[in-house]
Amino acid sequence: MYDFLPEDINNLKNKNKIEVYFLAYPYCSLEEIKFNVIHYAKPNDWIAQCNKFDLRLVDTKSGIDRNLVLNRLLNEIDD
Repeated sequence: MYDFLPEDINNLKNKNKIEVYFLAYPYCSLEEIKFNVIHYAKPNDWIAQCNKFDLRLVDTKSGIDRNLVLNRLLNEIDD
């Protein structure tokens, strides 16, 4: 697993030959965002770039919902 920004993916020559998943939480409440920033966020946030480059963004939510979303994504990837 690598940490790429959406613009990095967009600049790849063979970007159509790979599957990319950006995990984020764009629709969380203020309290959920505060929790996530403290526990998960990195200084190079890239959520807006996903839309700009038409790359899939997965809202990873918070707490129990986060685990459900991640498990669904894992099942999707395994299929």
